[in-house]
Amino acid sequence: MSTKNRVIWREGLFIKPQHFQQQQRHQDYITESILKSYISHFLGAQFVNSE
Repeated sequence: MSTKNRVIWREGLFIKPQHFQQQQRHQDYITESILKSYISHFLGAQFVNSE
């Protein structure tokens, strides 16, 4: 199963360990995506000389 697919929780769902594993994979994917997007913007100048 893809890491991008989130678990659709609904009433009456028969919960299996795979649901929690997929939920964790999805959370890891989202966290990694957010961190990668922030890290890419921090490269470059460290300070600005205002003289």
